[in-house]
Amino acid sequence: YLPLVGDFLSFDDMVGALNELGHQLTFTRVPREVYAGFFPGADALGETLAYYETYTYLGPGSHSDEIALTNRIAGRTPTPFASWAKDNFRIGQASRA
Repeated sequence: YLPLVGDFLSFDDMVGALNELGHQLTFTRVPREVYAGFFPGADALGETLAYYETYTYLGPGSHSDEIALTNRIAGRTPTPFASWAKDNFRIGQASRA
């Protein structure tokens, strides 16, 4: 597995990048114990998301030098979220999701 990464962003970071493009989005964090009751298996998914929040999806011990090596092997640097959003997430698209 190659850790090809464009950005490490929080939901607040993503919402901020989209709002800079003219969107009017907000993000509300749902407490884990509340989320756990939303649907069967939500508690397990909440554990996974908490792990990602702590360690990223690359896991503990992921280092920027490994990411840089992967980018070099891939032959390009991944597109940062803000650049991707500018090209692909225009005003009005969010309301259709």
